[in-house]
Amino acid sequence: MPEHDVERIRWKVLEPAFMAQWEQGQHMAIIGPTGQGKTTLAIELLNDRVEQRGGNVVIMASKQRDDGLQKLASQGWAIIREWPPTYEQRLGRKIILWPKYGKASTSAAQNRPIYTEAFDGILEEQNWTVYLDEVIYYIEQLRLRTILDEFWNTGRSSGITLVASSQGATWVPRAMLTQQSWLVTFHVKDAEVQKRIAEIAGDRRGLTPVIQDLRRHEFLLVDTLSGEAYISKLGT
Repeated sequence: MPEHDVERIRWKVLEPAFMAQWEQGQHMAIIGPTGQGKTTLAIELLNDRVEQRGGNVVIMASKQRDDGLQKLASQGWAIIREWPPTYEQRLGRKIILWPKYGKASTSAAQNRPIYTEAFDGILEEQNWTVYLDEVIYYIEQLRLRTILDEFWNTGRSSGITLVASSQGATWVPRAMLTQQSWLVTFHVKDAEVQKRIAEIAGDRRGLTPVIQDLRRHEFLLVDTLSGEAYISKLGT
């Protein structure tokens, strides 16, 4: 791919084509700094997953407070504190698992069994799309690397899709970067991180300058299987 030869496409045009190609079991990595739109994009994709594919989706909430996720309760999302969801909650197909948080020193140990039970249940049921906001929390604080590696490595055969976000590409699980079929990146300032992301996408030389030139809230979407890449922006 020649440098800068990546087409900018309005999201309203690109989204339907992308959703038709994004198969169950294909993972996605979303990389970018806070405030660029990672979570907003992920939520839009999850909503589309339900509306267009009739799938089950769950957001694993990792923050004590998140006004954006709280607002989703009025948009058909069921917020639960423990797994599994009730029959009524399942009917809407959109779940937010949001355990209660106590002291900073004990919250991880307190909530780890809740997330573990959820991941075990999801893997058994299959046909779920799971969004992990800031994946490093699940790896470092909750120590769920082994379970998540199972998801990344067996997702296609199990019908499980992981959408995992991170602020960078350095301290993330290897499986997140090697087992994804789709890569989304927003503009990152660090030159070495830009190169690393481009390398993961399969074209270090061609895509590094593209990532450098991304405008605010724009993102680069790469099909890592075919090498096709597009630039888009929500709301366009």
